[in-house]
Amino acid sequence: MNVLRFAALTLVCALAAIPASARNDRFQLPLQATLDSPEFSQQVGTSVKFFFGNQPAPAGQKITEYIANDRQHFHGLSDEGACRATLISALAEMRDHAIREGGDAVVGIVSYFRRQTFSSPTDFECHAGSNGVFVSLLGNIVKLQN
Repeated sequence: MNVLRFAALTLVCALAAIPASARNDRFQLPLQATLDSPEFSQQVGTSVKFFFGNQPAPAGQKITEYIANDRQHFHGLSDEGACRATLISALAEMRDHAIREGGDAVVGIVSYFRRQTFSSPTDFECHAGSNGVFVSLLGNIVKLQN
């Protein structure tokens, strides 16, 4: 009986030591289709302006730096569809924070997954895992000069 227990314990320990193979697919997707979508208009609107990467932005006074982290489940969407929905949610979070801080724009927005930046004026980065997608954005909240 002790041999059987030892074998079972050995098997349990061996299985616990096997690393989990979690999915982490990286997507680099165009911004414009999302920014032009009705969902963006409805959920984010135009009260705050967004400038990505090194896009030229009007002069303004920097208020603070902000990181928006958003994760969502697929809810029947494709990876790309879930990424776009999560981008919209992250931008809505940035908008809300900018308004609370007295800002009217977010400039220099870069993707910021696990503290690694991806900067582009035309694309954003999204990571899809087994249970959903993750978008992280870093940008500077500013008050534009009128």
